[in-house]
Parts: sequence; structure tokens; C-alpha cells
Amino acid sequence: MNAQELAKTADRLRIDILTMITEAGSGHPGGSLSAIDLLVALYGTELKHDPKNGNDPARDRFILSKGHGCLALYAVLADKGFFDPAEENPAEIRAHLVVEARQAAHADRRHLAIAILHRLDRPF
Repeated sequence: MNAQELAKTADRLRIDILTMITEAGSGHPGGSLSAIDLLVALYGTELKHDPKNGNDPARDRFILSKGHGCLALYAVLADKGFFDPAEENPAEIRAHLVVEARQAAHADRRHLAIAILHRLDRPF
């Protein structure tokens, strides 16, 4: 991806982040909005990843320590094809702040990432 494509993707995903927060009625927009450019650049140009080949031992691993940035990670993972938001339960997506939801308020391997990779038979 070139710089213009990265910028357009980040702008589109910002709208997704704000939509998730608006539909949930609460959230932490600053953390996700400030992380989206970095995540789009990493997943668009630097990280070796393939949602269709999640068992590749040479794949890169990404650890998000900025908990309030998890919606940015979810938006990028959906954009890259790790899961299809249309196939997810809309109530869970809207309720992303609920700890039991797969899209929890803070990125948690027990929720979205593990559920996605287990459903696709792709362990960490």
C-alpha cells in the first residue's frame, strides 16, 4: 500500500471506530483514533500476516498493550479479512464494552482474537 492508500484506509476505519462507539453509546475514541494510523501502516506494509494461513510459523505477532485502542485493532483485523463483521452478532459488536462480548472494551485474547483464530482453526 502506498501512503495515499494507507491514509484512505485509516480514514475509512476511523468512521468504523466512531460508528462502533456511537452504536454502543460509550467508549474511548481517543485511544483507537490515535492508534489507527499506526495499525493501518503496520498491517498494510510491515507485518507478515495472512488470515488464510494463520498457522504460518514465520508470521509476525502483534501485541496491543494500549487497551483503549482495541477498536482500532478490531477495525484493522476486519479490514484485513480476519473476520467478517457482517457474520458477527450485531448485538455483540454494539455492546463491545461488555466484558463477556467477543469484542470486549479492552483487547483480550480470551475474546475476539482467540474466537476468530479458533473459529478459523488458526491458533496463536
